Amino acid sequence: WCTATNCKNYGTIEATATNYAGNVAGMFGLVGDKASINISGGGNYGTVKVSPSSTNKRYGLIGGYLNVFESISNVVVSGKLYVNGTQESINASNYMNYIGEVNASHASKITGLTYVAPTN
Repeated sequence: WCTATNCKNYGTIEATATNYAGNVAGMFGLVGDKASINISGGGNYGTVKVSPSSTNKRYGLIGGYLNVFESISNVVVSGKLYVNGTQESINASNYMNYIGEVNASHASKITGLTYVAPTN
C-alpha cells in the first residue's frame, strides 16, 4: 500500500520524439500492475510536453497510464499539455479527457477531481 497525499507539480515535464518512451505526466507516469496506491489532494499545475508516436497515447496532466490503483480523489487538474508542439484546448467540460490513459475498469475509482484553468 502506498499513499501520495497533497503532491503538487509546478514544473515542466518534457519528453521529446527522441526520448519519449510513454507514461509521461504531470504527477505520475505509471500507476499500474497491481499498484496499491491511493492518490489524494494536490494536483498538477505544471506543463506537460510530449511528442508521442501515433500508437502511444499514455500521457496526461495527472497520469501517463492509470491502470490499477485503489483510488484517486480530490486532485486538481490544471496546467498545460502540448502534444507534438500544439497546445491542447483543455477546459472545464473536457479536462477528464486529458488526465491520462485510464483503464476503464478502474475509472469509477477516480472521484472529486477539480479543473482549474492555468494562469498565464
